[in-house]
Amino acid sequence: MFYAIFALLFLALSVLPGMWTRLTLARYSAPRKDIQFTGEEFANALISKFKLHNVSVEAAPNNGDHYDPTDKVVRLSPDRMKTNSLTAIAVAAHEVGHALQDATQYPGFSASSKVRVAAHHFRQMGTWVFVLAPVVALISKNPIIGMITAAIALMSYFLSAAVHLFNLPIEFDASFKRALPILEDCEYLNESDLKAARKILRAAAMTYVAGALLNILPFGRRR
Repeated sequence: MFYAIFALLFLALSVLPGMWTRLTLARYSAPRKDIQFTGEEFANALISKFKLHNVSVEAAPNNGDHYDPTDKVVRLSPDRMKTNSLTAIAVAAHEVGHALQDATQYPGFSASSKVRVAAHHFRQMGTWVFVLAPVVALISKNPIIGMITAAIALMSYFLSAAVHLFNLPIEFDASFKRALPILEDCEYLNESDLKAARKILRAAAMTYVAGALLNILPFGRRR
């Protein structure tokens, strides 16, 4: 009974941050006539304002918002590209914040893509070891070897999560040191909108926390 409760608690702690992030972004995603820009238009306006002339804006898959430092592209999901919503402009500002980090050589940013690759490799290794653990135990006929193999798999998941969290300070800088001041300068956002924008920017940054926690789970979401 204790192990079942622990497993349920662990699952809840791993899944709930991602659910909160998605609900927060969805809550403010309705089109609004008083918001002057779509996500695409706002991103392009910021790129022009900050003279990021080598940066462009493209569509991404659903919920695939990110900045690609290799191709110098801000990618926004289709609903945020074409919608005049608070979520659209806040997420666009967050991703342009990453472009500004890239342009100003923000400490750690250049390593962030390598960190993501490392996290992906740790996770892949963990998944394969997790799948092979019962096979190894069966072939060796030694449950201790199977337990050691499973422990290695679990350690790989935790390493993937830990490496993923390396990017968290970078995400918070993009949200609160760059995107939020940009949104505060928008004359058409009132105090209530700015309060909501802070929640959206926190959710945008916390996608990495959610991803790190889910990386601990076998076959969890990959980012």
